[in-house]
Amino acid sequence: MVRAPAPLPALFGVALLAACRLPTSDGPSYAGPRNKCDSGCPTDSTCVDGVCAASATDYELVLEATPPLTAAHGPGLTFAIPADDRKGGQRPLQLPDVVRVSARVSASTAIPVLLTLVRTSGQPGVVSSYTARSAGAGQSRNLVVPPGEYQVRLEPENAADLAKWPPVVLRDDAKKVPLSLTFTAGPQLLVVSYASTFRTFEVSLVDEKGAPVVSPTMAYDLSVVDANSGRLVSTRVPTCTTPGTPLASKVTLSLAPDLEGERRVLRLEPARVACTAATGSAQPTFEYDLTALDVEGRGKAELTLPTLKPVVATADVHAVGAPSQTLASRVIFRSKSLVVPDGVRAGQPSYVARADTDAGRLTLALLPGQYTADVIPSPLFNQPARAFSTCVSCAVPSQDPASKPGDKVTEFSIDAGTNLVFELNRRNKLRVRVVGFDSALFPLGTWEAAAVGANGSLARTQLGTLGLTTDRTTGDVWNVDADLDTGLYDLLVHLPEASGYPWLVLPRLSIAGALDAGVLTMSAPVVMTGTIVDPQGVPMGRTALRARATVLDRATRVPISSVIVGETHTDEDGVYRLVLPGKLDPGLASKISGG
Repeated sequence: MVRAPAPLPALFGVALLAACRLPTSDGPSYAGPRNKCDSGCPTDSTCVDGVCAASATDYELVLEATPPLTAAHGPGLTFAIPADDRKGGQRPLQLPDVVRVSARVSASTAIPVLLTLVRTSGQPGVVSSYTARSAGAGQSRNLVVPPGEYQVRLEPENAADLAKWPPVVLRDDAKKVPLSLTFTAGPQLLVVSYASTFRTFEVSLVDEKGAPVVSPTMAYDLSVVDANSGRLVSTRVPTCTTPGTPLASKVTLSLAPDLEGERRVLRLEPARVACTAATGSAQPTFEYDLTALDVEGRGKAELTLPTLKPVVATADVHAVGAPSQTLASRVIFRSKSLVVPDGVRAGQPSYVARADTDAGRLTLALLPGQYTADVIPSPLFNQPARAFSTCVSCAVPSQDPASKPGDKVTEFSIDAGTNLVFELNRRNKLRVRVVGFDSALFPLGTWEAAAVGANGSLARTQLGTLGLTTDRTTGDVWNVDADLDTGLYDLLVHLPEASGYPWLVLPRLSIAGALDAGVLTMSAPVVMTGTIVDPQGVPMGRTALRARATVLDRATRVPISSVIVGETHTDEDGVYRLVLPGKLDPGLASKISGG
């Protein structure tokens, strides 16, 4: 019960400058090409007080203000303020009042509870959550949050209480979707009933002979998770509570109310607490589809756990095309299916093992079956880790005798004596020439390629400084030189404030190979100035102010993510000056990924 007030290929066009070699400036006091009108202003800007400036951004914009922890109003909270007109110039900002949520949690047992409000309104891809711990039996401390729309989550504060109480997302029972509550400024009362009864079902664990599993070497923790999100949706019950004693072969799990779109699986994972000092065989994680087990109708399930014996396998890691260049790496093996004894119904057993190479080779015991592997270059080997790319579902020489020589597969078998060979590619080279209105390369500044995390890749965020690099053969010069994994990135170039230029922002840049992005000219800045005050009109000194641009899907124009395009701080009197790019993606529109 709740009561509350209501990628494309690397082909694209850029505006190339007439000259192949670009002028540069240097010197100890030089802070980058100045944004002056002498070289002429872009067509979408005018000369204002001797510098080029645009009147408004070409993208949707939200301002985010975060008062310092010492502030009297909303310390540490981030307030989102839409900038509907996108225009520069004077923009006084008044922060809204905060919401003071007084939450009372009632339950049939007085356990310490974490109550979390998860903000669902705001920019795509930006989530804010606020958590309060119990202040006493059935009580939660007050929460201070910005106005907005929130979901409510409850979970035991102590891990041991998860054996009796599952984490819960409050839901709209009619639609079976998370319940959204809109909190407006001022005091609010939230009354939550942490239900005293949940749906329960019993799980019995037996071995291949039908006998109860009681050996401490077969200790498991049982729980139900949403296979889509990995979120725990039940109690977590161990089969071993006291090391050295027989396991509990029957356990009872309590399920949280289900939500629309969940796919629930019963998970048996190796016990988090060792129940025996003896070193047992490698333990897999077993998963069973909850619907197939019909726990709703039967209220119980019997599972047969096979005894799986590991085999010894070896693996070598080296650079592509250079077998002698062995690479220290971490290899993560993920089973697709395990070899299970005949007659045993084992659901979907899975197993994950991690090992580090020694001089490019590793030896470890694995359960026999079909696997994929991710290979992550280590920062400890002789070559810099940034020189080689993470290998996701890494290919190995084909183990199919009928395949053609040189064929490779990403799913391979492991049995006794298996030897695998993994090859790591060098990372993708990205070169960019960032220039000002005077066509001069910026020699000073920093860049960041922030991994968006799409395409299933393990792309790594990369940071660097601008620096003039010359190709010895062609004489070409560039100032952004990055090595990146395959994947999507938000590329940002930050220039010294004295340059008079905004950031250059390329959202969702797809990297799938070596990429020379050519010449990119900074866009004319949109300058916003003003004073930030609290609800009573008091200036908010030392407040962080960020501007976040909404990134739209190219085809549907639906918001899919957001990216920070500028930031600053107010002075002691609450006065700010924020310089933003007039447009995103200058010259790279065909390279933006729409999801």
